[in-house]
Amino acid sequence: MKRIVYFDFWGTLYNEKGMIRGVKEMILQLAKEKMLVIVSSMGSESIRRILDEEGIKHCFLHVFGKETGRSKSETMLACGIECSVLVTDTVADVLEALKAGVEPIGVSWGIYKPKDLLNAGAKTVLEKPEDILVTLAK
Repeated sequence: MKRIVYFDFWGTLYNEKGMIRGVKEMILQLAKEKMLVIVSSMGSESIRRILDEEGIKHCFLHVFGKETGRSKSETMLACGIECSVLVTDTVADVLEALKAGVEPIGVSWGIYKPKDLLNAGAKTVLEKPEDILVTLAK
């Protein structure tokens, strides 16, 4: 079974300046080997539009936004958690992943400090998007 990789969107893949440097290349590579899903508190239509503009919409199996009316942990549980990870920049998402039985992986380029993500339960905190490829290859 292919591993499911859940991504938070805002702060992890995208911010007010646009797509985080290195994310597009990482997503294109990762999609060859993993099933990619976005779980976000943003609206899914906005996310799909941005992914389409960036040319990576096809890389994602699903985009779940705020309109699901479910927490991220509930969404991940409904999708399947076998061999899953959540890549995120927030402490709240780390806690949601743990609640769902999904392994949380933090990223250092978001709003929280690496130590905060680790203290919340993140397995590791990555320094740059391409580190995701190395971490998930293990």
